[in-house]
Amino acid sequence: MRKPVIAILLDALEPAWLDRWIAQGQLPTLAKLRADSARFLLHGVRPFTGELPQVVMLTSTLPEKLKYWGAFNYDALACEPRYVRAYDYGAIRNFYDYSPGLKVCQFDLPKAGFARVAEGLQVLNWGAHGSLNDSSSNPPELFDELVRVYGLHPGLEKDHVEPWQYRRLNDLMGELVAGVRLRTRVHRDLLARANWDLFLTSYSEFHSGGHCYLHFEDPSYPLYERKVASEPILAIAREIDASIADLLLAAPTNAAISVFSVHGMVKNSWEINSMYILPEFLHRLAFPQRIRQPNGPPPPPSVGKWWWADTVWDLTFGNTRPKPNMGEGINWLPGAWYASDWPRMAAFAIPSLDEGMIRLNIRGRDPQGRVQPDDYDRVLGEIGAAIDTLKDARTGKRLIARLFRTRSDPLDDGPHVPPADLIVEWTQDPCDVADSRLVGRIGPVPLRRTGGHSPNGFAWFKDERLPPGDQPKAATPYDLGPTLLDLIGADIPDHFDGCSVLSERRKHTERTIFREFDPNL
Repeated sequence: MRKPVIAILLDALEPAWLDRWIAQGQLPTLAKLRADSARFLLHGVRPFTGELPQVVMLTSTLPEKLKYWGAFNYDALACEPRYVRAYDYGAIRNFYDYSPGLKVCQFDLPKAGFARVAEGLQVLNWGAHGSLNDSSSNPPELFDELVRVYGLHPGLEKDHVEPWQYRRLNDLMGELVAGVRLRTRVHRDLLARANWDLFLTSYSEFHSGGHCYLHFEDPSYPLYERKVASEPILAIAREIDASIADLLLAAPTNAAISVFSVHGMVKNSWEINSMYILPEFLHRLAFPQRIRQPNGPPPPPSVGKWWWADTVWDLTFGNTRPKPNMGEGINWLPGAWYASDWPRMAAFAIPSLDEGMIRLNIRGRDPQGRVQPDDYDRVLGEIGAAIDTLKDARTGKRLIARLFRTRSDPLDDGPHVPPADLIVEWTQDPCDVADSRLVGRIGPVPLRRTGGHSPNGFAWFKDERLPPGDQPKAATPYDLGPTLLDLIGADIPDHFDGCSVLSERRKHTERTIFREFDPNL
């Protein structure tokens, strides 16, 4: 006999924030749920901390099997960056979509897809942050019905706010709070439409707020200040806590409850490094006439007064080359600005928001290859050692934390491997200006959105089969789907890379293609 399950994604909620607020008595609903739940830390998806956690959670499948590496990819034949948006859930489906007759309501999960086997309702991009989907539903008429009755989330696709936009930051706060209250009403409606086996929903407001307001919450951030309401992310958390109380009150009394987050949010130390510093560094290596030496200590960090990409272009190129339209495609990502020069470079940076992604230009693999396959290991080591010369110009600290190789065979290419040959994991300190003895000074540039992703996640399960309390063994995002199916009493497909936390024989999800790389060895 199947048991109903209510599963709630608190999207990009950093576990340490939740622990702190509960300890302060700020979130009574989540505090009670925490006390009654078996609690697991989640070892997150790394590399690809920002783009992949939701997809691997929804499929319980490694990205090399999905053949999906996030929204930003590379077209080797055209030697151009490629924006691919969400995973298509074609060959591998949502974790719950293998059980005919399973009744599932999925509301507004980021980067999700429609079911083909499970029965029920799915709503995409009603208010999710970075959904990478069009606003739509299954059945198709449901989305228009929800908009007619409740409206769209007032913050939908309006939450990419830069730190200098003080008025917009204040307005967004109201939109996120109003969005939570609308979710509460939609939840009541959808929950009452059927006896669901799985009611799977998400609160994206933590994600939006974390990106935009971290410098108002974290005194260690370089731009820490208070020009919006005090502790805006906590204010959002209180609204979500009340909304969850309403949802649980309407839920079946025998339902198992899960609350989870598959990645977190900390000081944004990666975006500027990957978006700008890395591609500019590699371009200067290839074209040393662009090297700029330091000229005294850098000015204090700032947020600028205009759109980040436009400001960075003007600081980098001025009028020396035609300026792209930043509103077209992914031109707002500085890594794309260098694409016309990639055929003449031994190594270049593929546009990215999280870890840095470096592609070598290999003969026999890339149409304008410049590096012989026999030289792959040597050049990879040289590029890695060169990147290791990058230091924060303000503190002198190294920028890179770790490097990962993605393949042993340089000619191995295709969707089963990432487009990058080398992946850079950065340290956790925000940087707006970098020095290197090889290319001089890069920046300073304005600081951008102030919250960035961490691999830190958590999962709580309230069910009589699991004892409450902190569990000694961590889990992974791959384990969430199998666990929810196990709680329901549904079959778990054999091809999943995760395993139910109720199982005594737990799988260890191996990352077979990534290998940590020390260029100095």
